[in-house]
Amino acid sequence: MTEKKNNNKCNVSIAEHKSSLPGIIYPFILPVYFVIMETAARLLIFKEISDVKFILTVLFSLATGFVLSGLCSLLKNGARKGVTIGLMAVFTVIYAFLISYHRYFGTFFSWKTSEQAGNVIQYFGQNIASAFIKSWYFSLLLFIPMVLFIVFYRKGFYKGHVKHARIIPSIISWSGLAVCIGGIFIFWTVGDGYGFKSDYYYYKYIQNDISQTYRRYGMITTSRVEIEQMIFGEPAENFDDMLGQYDINKTDDMSANISESDIDYGYNELYIDFDKILSENSNKNVQSMVKYYESLSPTNKNKYTGMFEGKNLIFLTLESFNSAVVDPDFTPILYKMSTEGFVFNNYYVPMWTGSTEAGEYANLCGNFSYYGRALSLCEKSHQTYSLGNVFTREGYDVHAYHNSTSKFYSRNVAYPALGYSQYKTTDTGMKLPNGLRWPKSDREMAEATIDDYIDSAEPFHAYYMTISGHSNYSLIGNTMSNWHYDELPEKYSDYTQQAKCYLAANYEVELMLEYLIERLDEAGKLEDTVFAMAADHYPYVLEEKSQIDLLGEDVYDGYNIYRNKFILWSASMEEPVVSDKYCTSIDIVPTLLNLFGIDYDSRLVTGTDIMSNSQGIAFFRGDFGVSWITEQGTYEAKGGEFIRSKDSTLKDNEIDAYVENINNALHLKTTFARGLLEKNYYSYFIDYLER
Repeated sequence: MTEKKNNNKCNVSIAEHKSSLPGIIYPFILPVYFVIMETAARLLIFKEISDVKFILTVLFSLATGFVLSGLCSLLKNGARKGVTIGLMAVFTVIYAFLISYHRYFGTFFSWKTSEQAGNVIQYFGQNIASAFIKSWYFSLLLFIPMVLFIVFYRKGFYKGHVKHARIIPSIISWSGLAVCIGGIFIFWTVGDGYGFKSDYYYYKYIQNDISQTYRRYGMITTSRVEIEQMIFGEPAENFDDMLGQYDINKTDDMSANISESDIDYGYNELYIDFDKILSENSNKNVQSMVKYYESLSPTNKNKYTGMFEGKNLIFLTLESFNSAVVDPDFTPILYKMSTEGFVFNNYYVPMWTGSTEAGEYANLCGNFSYYGRALSLCEKSHQTYSLGNVFTREGYDVHAYHNSTSKFYSRNVAYPALGYSQYKTTDTGMKLPNGLRWPKSDREMAEATIDDYIDSAEPFHAYYMTISGHSNYSLIGNTMSNWHYDELPEKYSDYTQQAKCYLAANYEVELMLEYLIERLDEAGKLEDTVFAMAADHYPYVLEEKSQIDLLGEDVYDGYNIYRNKFILWSASMEEPVVSDKYCTSIDIVPTLLNLFGIDYDSRLVTGTDIMSNSQGIAFFRGDFGVSWITEQGTYEAKGGEFIRSKDSTLKDNEIDAYVENINNALHLKTTFARGLLEKNYYSYFIDYLER
């Protein structure tokens, strides 16, 4: 009897010994899991892990895993297993969503846009589902670590001596966390420090360029920091220190005149008592903002100033439009407008965070938001130079229209804030036939709204946000594709089905313009009306073969995917006006203000008048930071390489200073562009700008 009892004790001791190793391994399971997931995400998005910045991603991933392991170690064995599997499942879904979002939209997801989640699911659920379906293979691969954990989890895997079951894993987890934190601070300190554009800077001020935070810190850390700042508020930047680092008197601000005109037309600037504003505001960041705008050079007026003064303006933001839609046979009106009006040969539509919302905001305000929520924030900030507000102050009859719901992207509050107090959408008075179809007809929108303004005694400005060109591009997924598919010319027969459906959907824009021109001509107002049209973003939903069919084999060379058309035309023009200057969406508003002869201060608009002799630039926020193109060449943020253009006048010893100046100027432009939207900076200049 005694001998048997002793054998049992021996067996228990052996079992406890066997279980001690798994008990020690457990604290490392979640840290290793996060490193594996971040590595997979890094390879799928950035296509490399050799960048030294990836060390920070590894350290933060390990830290996240050790925190969760430490908390789980407080649980009993069974609960610990269940919670671990649950955490893996939740985080794997998050990783799959974030990666799919980037693959679908070409930009990183911002949790600040989650307020639109209900609308997105309701209206674009099919697109989201398509994104996951197209990425099903890597989504399944992401679940492999969780599956392996379940497969290799043996009964009693974490059962050990009661003293060790929780204490040892807990000690290991918190010790691992301490080592990771120490490593992070060492990396920050011996690296590029804590100043502007340092690793620490992009961790703390994630709102300045979320792509930089994703690249340095990974998916989960970026998400955590952003959510924390949504709850507790964003840290205030010290703009005064930033201006101290960038000598604004030497920085190429991209507004400075780069050539002299034969005739002195004057400048687009207003009298602003900057000293008075400084004396009335003690806030250091406000003072830095005032100093920044005071330092900028206004753009010059030119021979096109006032060319359209007093004319009507119809402005269209075209959903997912690109140059392929313009064709002399298929869309003759679009072709006529794009070749007989102003012709901008180097116009680009960057992919802002926020997709349509940010693109529409850029078109209407001459400003941009890298961080999403652009339209929803307009309600709480003065949008002094939005087209609606400008033409309202000029005494125009101002209207806005969108053939979808007003609540999507908060247009119900944004449009009035942008000066469109008279607006109609499908849920606020716009009556369209067959309301259940997707998407709605752009031509029918024009038919339902033109009588609101065509007989106005005052000049009118009508703004349209179209939707017929929205994805999905299939005979089932897009009613407009179905309507016009048989009208496609034979020359498109070899295109992919998706590309043909895209062109068919966008034929609605042609029909809309045909109707508007016909009615304006009948009313005798065509000669007195200006048409301006620009895309919100390129059609990122199109697959690679479809993009190549539409735009050619070089569509993915450099930044050709973003090359587009800004169509600006009036029947009163006797000959086209051609510009080769590099420009983007934010340059539309100041260009129109100058053409309509409206007094404005060009220093307070983020974009610049394309027809002025100022520096022209197209810039793009990508996965590796901000890249750009000027007449001197192209700067690639990935690798920091500058490629001179064939017409560059830069000498070898001038390149580094030129690139640094442009990069610094873009950083300042980005920072204060956010301030105009998010910090209501226009309010400090209202007395001078809105007289």
